[in-house]
Amino acid sequence: DRTIIAESQATRTVELEVSGNEAATAFSPASIEVNAGETVKVVVKNAAPVSHGVRVAGVDGQYETTDDYVSSPELIEPGAEGVLVVRFDAAGEIEFKDPTASDPQTGEPFAIGKIVVKEAAPTPTAAPEASPTVEVGRTIDLAMGDNFFEPKEIEVNAGERFRINLVNNGRFVHNLRIAGPDGQYFTDDDLVSDTDLEAGDSGQLVGQIDTPGAYPFQDDFHTFEMTGTITVR
Repeated sequence: DRTIIAESQATRTVELEVSGNEAATAFSPASIEVNAGETVKVVVKNAAPVSHGVRVAGVDGQYETTDDYVSSPELIEPGAEGVLVVRFDAAGEIEFKDPTASDPQTGEPFAIGKIVVKEAAPTPTAAPEASPTVEVGRTIDLAMGDNFFEPKEIEVNAGERFRINLVNNGRFVHNLRIAGPDGQYFTDDDLVSDTDLEAGDSGQLVGQIDTPGAYPFQDDFHTFEMTGTITVR
């Protein structure tokens, strides 16, 4: 009743936390993005006082069928971690649930989430032209490790265009996402690094924030450990 892919085949790792119990069970994040054809390892962290698990419906949209993906172990003890490796070859949205927490009367799961499968980027037929250098008022160097930012606190001036130079000194894939004025991740006002950085890669994020305040940032691949704050004066 499941499909199993070896962890060694994964090219990227994301984290998923499950918390609460019964009707209060919740996933964070509730939505995960992957690319079509990409093999992704999902590390499930159980932050609840009771055991939980994760089952992903396959492309047929049905649970308990052979194209499901299921966490290993199936029941993740409190404070422990589990793993599942997923791959979807076509764009779409795939639902996942915690099979241990459901309404006893209706059978409906208390906690559900979704995997958003995006179309894979087409292979370029020619090398792109180099982008012109953007003039900025401030340049900041930010290093990435496994799993931390250095530094974790950054300051810029309101209305000042800035460039954050990124280098991945770790072994895993990392990126940088700054939440915009709405304070939420994965919304239209986010600032995101120009690429996902493999081990040893460099990249950058160029942006501007006009309103003073404290803006959180994170690595989308390690959302629990890799966080920080950019303070706009």
